[in-house]
Amino acid sequence: MISTPDDVIRELAALREQSEAGIAYLAELEEQLVYAELEYDRERALAFIEAKGTVADRENLALLQTATAREKAQLMRVQVNRAKQHVRHLGEALGGVQTSARMVELTWKTTR
Repeated sequence: MISTPDDVIRELAALREQSEAGIAYLAELEEQLVYAELEYDRERALAFIEAKGTVADRENLALLQTATAREKAQLMRVQVNRAKQHVRHLGEALGGVQTSARMVELTWKTTR
């Protein structure tokens, strides 16, 4: 519970630190997602080229042969979305603490 200016300062510093770490982690995940998607695209293109049959057959075979790479890219996308949600949550928490900080400031001014 925030009750003193020192509590506010500690809480703001902790949230800022978490937010910065979250942003850095999100950037790392987004980079990994790009590479996972590129790998999937490359594998699918190669599988399509190597497959035999009609275009529809080749597309389906390529899709089947690259299911693992596709799954990896999709799971990376899920991680990116989770990280974005976490960073948004930290921003909202930071706003709440800033509001509390203003209330603590007013309380301290009126009691002194």
